[in-house]
Amino acid sequence: MKPCDFALNVGVGKMPMEQLDVGSGRSKSGAVCLTVQDGEGVSTTVRAECGQTLLEAALGGGVPLPFGCRAGDCGVCKCEVLEGEVDEGWADPLALPSHERTQRRVLACTSILRGPVTVRVNNLDRVAPRLATMRVVAHERRTADVVVFRAAAEHERIVPFLPGQYVKLTLPTGAIRAFSIANEPGMPHLEFHVRRKPNGWASQYVYDRLRVGDDVGIAGPFGNAVLRNDCRPIIGVCGGTGYAPLRSILHHALAAQSERLFRLYWFVRGPKDVYDEASLRRLGAVHKSFSLTVLTSPEAGSADGGVAQLLAHCRAHGPITGPVYAAGPTRMVTAVRKTMLLAGLPEDEFHADPFGDQQ
Repeated sequence: MKPCDFALNVGVGKMPMEQLDVGSGRSKSGAVCLTVQDGEGVSTTVRAECGQTLLEAALGGGVPLPFGCRAGDCGVCKCEVLEGEVDEGWADPLALPSHERTQRRVLACTSILRGPVTVRVNNLDRVAPRLATMRVVAHERRTADVVVFRAAAEHERIVPFLPGQYVKLTLPTGAIRAFSIANEPGMPHLEFHVRRKPNGWASQYVYDRLRVGDDVGIAGPFGNAVLRNDCRPIIGVCGGTGYAPLRSILHHALAAQSERLFRLYWFVRGPKDVYDEASLRRLGAVHKSFSLTVLTSPEAGSADGGVAQLLAHCRAHGPITGPVYAAGPTRMVTAVRKTMLLAGLPEDEFHADPFGDQQ
């Protein structure tokens, strides 16, 4: 396989450590201390420059801060400011809800250093992003506009990730797109589900021209909407190929706890769009704790196109307390989140990685 031609570029502030006054957090050259604390209270202090983002400073100092979009959209790089001040940048409300802002949580990719800062990042122990080149080993058109393909690394080396995460995939054309992983961790391949969009030249390439034997670049994994380790009932809501990360979460959850309640709601335009229904029905026959509800709507996921049906179905099983996982078109995820919160779901029980509607 040929190496993939892309890189994760970061800005790095360079200066001799002896010029840095750790006590004050500043130096003669204007550099400052950035201290990153993990979920267990272990701290790492690195040198940084005012004007850098928290993410640039952390990565430049060798701290494996998780990140995804680098534009305030996905929320992967979320952290809590314990000491000091930063200039908060733009953040998508799904990535950084208002209640988290009041708790001094920020997105590292858009927050600017103005002095010495200490932050806590609870998910430092998650899988660190990496680069790899993989080869397409399977390519199946499931419907007139949905393709499922698999890619594997050399020697079937297993690529680590958590259920619900996604990667950034570099196509042979050089285009880079984010795709959720549909299979369980621990397999010698990654599976992706892609819908061919009328004006989407990247998705059209994947559907029409990608072939078994082609090499693709992988950067990742990314994403915080991952399966939580508890035993509470799960509500999964997906639209179209947003089913992919929910499939990973579903299979892993039931493999770990076969009796865990899992209710999956799938928004589609029509019955033919439920491209994995036979597999899900077989899963339901084995795991009585799993149920699939298909919600059909021309405007699937909009406020007037099925979310009211979703809420009625969920309430029929009692109060909505979470966790709720959602994936699919931005409009759908936003509508589902708003509806669930109005129904009483705590904000921190809604999990989604909004990386935008791609072409």
